[in-house]
Amino acid sequence: MMLTKNHIESELSIAYVQAVSAKAGFATEFTRVDLDSVDVTVCGKGKLSEDSILHSPKIDIQLKATKNKNVNSDGSISFNLPLKNYNDLRANCLVPRILVVLFLHNDENHWLSHTVNELIIKECANWVSLKGFAESSNDGHKVVRIPSANIFSPQTIFELLNKISKEEEL
Repeated sequence: MMLTKNHIESELSIAYVQAVSAKAGFATEFTRVDLDSVDVTVCGKGKLSEDSILHSPKIDIQLKATKNKNVNSDGSISFNLPLKNYNDLRANCLVPRILVVLFLHNDENHWLSHTVNELIIKECANWVSLKGFAESSNDGHKVVRIPSANIFSPQTIFELLNKISKEEEL
């Protein structure tokens, strides 16, 4: 039996975060059973900069993938997040949490290309921290706005973990 399109989207989001984190020099730990809206943890080792306060910072990530990229007039991207995930991600937690959404091309034939010289995942992922967001009275889902400038890249994951090591807000 082959994977469904939803499973393929999910697996591509995992591959994306793992590749980006590895390129930045960080390890990834995958949650075996996701009860708390955490799919993967990215882990730093030691002191990331001279002014780091915390050693070996970590960040928890809820992964999503979608073909529906809804760009708003302000440039932000709307994403329809299940309310359970929204509530889990806005909580004040020991390990900071972010939402990472991989936006895929509408045509699944453009999701990934492979040659003897390249392996390319098309489109990119964006991230947002929902910590401290207001409670929602919605039933089932909450539309969140993800800044289009928040591209999940090797530089970004380093910056996020470095902020965590300095006990700064994301």
